Amino acid sequence: MLAVSFLGKGPYQKVTYTWQSQECTTDLFPEAVVRIFGPERLLVFVTEEVKRHENFRALQERLSNKLQPIGIPSGRSVEELWAVFERCAEAVPEDAEVLLDITHAFRSLPLIVFAVAAYLRRTKRVVIRHIVYRAYEARQPLREPPQPEDRAPVFDLMDWLSGAEAWQARGDA
Repeated sequence: MLAVSFLGKGPYQKVTYTWQSQECTTDLFPEAVVRIFGPERLLVFVTEEVKRHENFRALQERLSNKLQPIGIPSGRSVEELWAVFERCAEAVPEDAEVLLDITHAFRSLPLIVFAVAAYLRRTKRVVIRHIVYRAYEARQPLREPPQPEDRAPVFDLMDWLSGAEAWQARGDA
């Protein structure tokens, strides 16, 4: 399986992410994706700004053998959004099994990711296994500042994509 993720410059806090019986304590959710779901590779889409940020350096240190960074523009124009779409679509090989992580996808990028997922399923026979989002705001206990032992669930939004496709094809979500 291949994981596709995004990373930003946010001041991410360390908590324990939980998925079924798996868990991972980290401040960088793409690391949790690798530790919990075990993909062979993590494609992380980053802007030039993010490539120079401490979040990216930390992720490289922790996942060096699995991490494959892919540069994207900031998405400040329609042309840049199309470039993001194209880079995502080009990075995923045919017949791949993919996990999409939209947690740190900035502004409209989650919508682009959903469009890429539908495109890849139809054109490259890609199987989307999961579309995950870390529910940091749903952590228990919900305290400020969060503590590493605070537990935040991981949501799988894959059913939303299937519903959207059914609605588009038949008007039945």
